[in-house]
Order: sequence, then structure tokens, then C-alpha cells
Amino acid sequence: MPPTALACAVSALAAATAAVTAPQSAPTRAVSASASAPAPARQPLTLSLFDLARYPTAVCNDGTPSGYYFSPSPSGNSPVWIVHQQGGGWCYDAGSCKARSGDLVSSKGWASTTSPGGIFAPTDPRLADANQVFVPYCSSDAYIGNIGASDVPFGFHFRGRAIVTAVLTELAVTRGLQAAANAQVLYGGCSAGARGALFNNEFVATWLAANTAVTHVGIALDSSFWVDVQPLAAGEPSFAQITQDVLAMVNATAQLSPTCVAGVGGAANAWRCMFGQYATPFVVTSYLLFAWSFDSYQVRATAVGGGHDSSCLVPSHALPSHALPSHALPSHALPSQALPSHALPAHALPSLALPSHALPSHALPSHALPSHACSSSPPRSQLSYDIAATVPTTTQQLAYAQAFHDQLLVAARNDTIAPGKPGTAAMLPACYHHCITESSLFTSMMVNDTTMEQATASWFFNDDSAPRYIVDTCSGFNCGSYCPPLPAGHAMRPH
Repeated sequence: MPPTALACAVSALAAATAAVTAPQSAPTRAVSASASAPAPARQPLTLSLFDLARYPTAVCNDGTPSGYYFSPSPSGNSPVWIVHQQGGGWCYDAGSCKARSGDLVSSKGWASTTSPGGIFAPTDPRLADANQVFVPYCSSDAYIGNIGASDVPFGFHFRGRAIVTAVLTELAVTRGLQAAANAQVLYGGCSAGARGALFNNEFVATWLAANTAVTHVGIALDSSFWVDVQPLAAGEPSFAQITQDVLAMVNATAQLSPTCVAGVGGAANAWRCMFGQYATPFVVTSYLLFAWSFDSYQVRATAVGGGHDSSCLVPSHALPSHALPSHALPSHALPSQALPSHALPAHALPSLALPSHALPSHALPSHALPSHACSSSPPRSQLSYDIAATVPTTTQQLAYAQAFHDQLLVAARNDTIAPGKPGTAAMLPACYHHCITESSLFTSMMVNDTTMEQATASWFFNDDSAPRYIVDTCSGFNCGSYCPPLPAGHAMRPH
């Protein structure tokens, strides 16, 4: 995209975003600790594995019991419950599933205590005094599957929904949530954990309403906002195709939000309820959308190559120089209300902005990279949601990443910002990164002088202490002032 076109597009988006007036919403939700009171010392998050006699289907891929880590409110008086699901990709066929190992598929190696950091080490006393729940990830299905190993040809259990249900039941029955007065639940996750919160949002809200006295449920969606684009990396399956494969493999349709399924046109399009761009408008609860506009998980897989799991990498120099088609975005791809008519010239976005099913078969060169280059999954202690060692470097990859960024901003505005529904908020840093809620960036990295922790607290407690919609409007790849540094040799941050 020419610099002038990009500047116009970003300026128009910034102006449109600024023009949105925050809707009137419920009064500020009170908590036991004031925003300035110091929090007492916290106990470590301690593991509880599920009793399979009570929860026979709440199992990991290998059949070992799943579980959760819990740390009670230090003061013993907080009505706030943070329930956070860990991420870690997913698998979509026998090959990709068998490539996963260790803590991603089994609880055998889980430690007795854990300290995830990020939202579990906040500075805001209201969050610091919360009851904390960390759900480790071992179902490889983004917490939505419902099928046993006997019905899967390669012998995996996919029991994400049973795990979510068991966590809720244990919190209600054994941890005091059922009887807690005026309880407020901050439910979410990172990456696959956030996608699981997105997929399960209506189920969780309905379950809590029926079984507890919870008065408020908010969904924190960290790096769940997938955008439907055609891969630049030849031979890579699109995220849309992968999602359709997962939907069938893990028997997910019946677990999806009825509101979403109806909204996307019924069961034939149910896969869209497992895809951020399409599912987010149908979230039934209050929600905060956090999305890196150069999300490194999706951009790496679609622009650089290397599959759909954290351990799959293909060197960027392997891509052909002509891989990005030159024809432009058709006029119908941007809804008329998305941006002013002059904001995006016809040549501004390459064809990645089309949904993956819309490009003709000849749009990408016929020769292909391997669809994935995965070794077995690393142990959980070595998993990272950072940018690994693979970033866009060629002209085509960087153009693709920029166009991805532009489309994500338009989609996020149409889904979340423009409707302005009460209880919604968004934070969109212009960084090449993935996930924030489990890292120190949660309390330190800023967008427009606001941290993710401040944005989360303002949204969840509804105290207007931070702007509701926070969008990085800088120009260039990884351009945000507080973006995490790229690996050596990739220090590309024009200002």
C-alpha cells in the first residue's frame, strides 16, 4: 500500500473511531477493595485434578484427568472471580494432532502450583484481590469439543466443553461461587483459551445464571480475533478451512452459541461461530476485544508460512517473490458504513482482504511449500506466544501484513466499535505479537497511554477510568511505540 493511502486509511479509521460515543451503561460495579487499597499477600495457584468418578469425560487428549489451578481472594472478601483459560493452538487432523505432545495433551507432567503472571500478577487492587482460576490446556480443541477417543480414528479425546463444565461446577460447589453474593466473573483466556471463551460465552453465562448468584459476567478475548484471509504462503490451508475441519473432527456444532448459529445463518455456517471475525458480534455478554493488528500467530501462518501451531515454522526466504496477487479489493468487500468513501483507494488493499473462499484457484502460484513443518510439541514450560524467530521480511510479506492489519481494523470497528453496544470495549495495538494476558506486558505495555490492565479494569468495573475503544493509529509494520522488540535483524519500526 502506498504510504499516502495507508495514512489516509489510518486517519479515517482514527476519526471514525473517535466519533463513536460510548453508550450509557449500568452504574459502576462496586468491589470490596477500593482502587487505592493495598492487597494482602496471595497464596500460589494450586492444582486440583478432576475426580474421574465424578467427571468421567473431563479429560485431556490422552484420557488423563484435566483440572484447574486456584488461588482464593487474599482478603477473603472479593466478589471478583478471574477464570482464565490457557492457550496453545489446536489440531485439525491426525497428523497435526499426533504432532502435539507433553502438557498440550496430558496432565501427567503438570506442576502442583503455577504462577502465570500477567492478569494473575496485577497492580490494580481490585484485580489483585480477586479469586483466581487458571485452566491449563490439554484438549487441543479450544475448549469446545465433545467426543471420546473411541469415536476418533486416531484415539484422541476432545472434551473441551466437559472441562469447562467441570471447572464451573467445582468453583460453584467446592470453592464457594454458588453462594457468593454479588459475584462478578471475568472469564477469558489467551489465544485458543480466548477462542474457547468466545465459543462458550453463551453457555457459561447461562450456566452461571442458573447455578449461582453471579451478577455480572465479562468475557476478555485476548488474541482471538481471526480474520478470514487467503494465505499468501502457498500450500498453507486457510484459517477458515482449518476451522471447518476442527468443527467436524471434535463434534463441536451442538456446543456452539445458539445466538451465534442463528446469526450466521444456521448449522451450514456454524464454523463461523468458531471464527473471531464472524462470532464476535454475537457475544451475549459484556466483552473486551484485545487484538494485535499484526497478530503474529495468524500473520506468520498466512504470510510467512509454517502451519497452525506454535511449533510450526517455515523460513521466510522460502516464499516466491511473486506470491502476492496484484489485483485489488473489489468495491463490495468493505461495507459502505465501515469508513468514509475516500478512506481506502481502490488499489489500497491487496486481495488478501477477500474471504478465503472467494479467491479463484489461480490466485496463488501452483507450487507449494509443505503445509506444515512441525516437530513434536515442546513442553509447556517452553511454549511462548511471542513472535518466535519468524517475521515478515520480503516486500510481499510486509505488504500482506499491512493489508491484514488494515482489514482487522475495519472488521473490529464493524463488529465492536461502530455498534457501540453497552459493555463492549476494544484495544488494538499495532504490534507483531500474540497474547498479552499471561505476560508482564499486561501491566506495562501502553496504547495511547493506557495499559491492558487499565483497559480491563475500566471495562470490567465500568468506572470509565480509561477510554472504551483504544486503537493504535501509527503507520508501518510493528509501529506501536510500546511494541515488544522484534528479533535481532528485524528492527523495523518507522515513526
